[in-house]
Amino acid sequence: MEYFKNIKIILVSIRWNDISSFTALSEVFSPDETGNIIRDTEIIIHDSNNNIYYL
Repeated sequence: MEYFKNIKIILVSIRWNDISSFTALSEVFSPDETGNIIRDTEIIIHDSNNNIYYL
């Protein structure tokens, strides 16, 4: 950055999660009443708990 003469910095306060584990996904994506996380897909789930579906 020492080569730039016109640099502006904007301070922001954001929430960050590195999602380094499967348990961290439940902090970012809300699980349903059976603990399943379903993203970007429509599927039929029968007798399934605490799974992640992302297609």
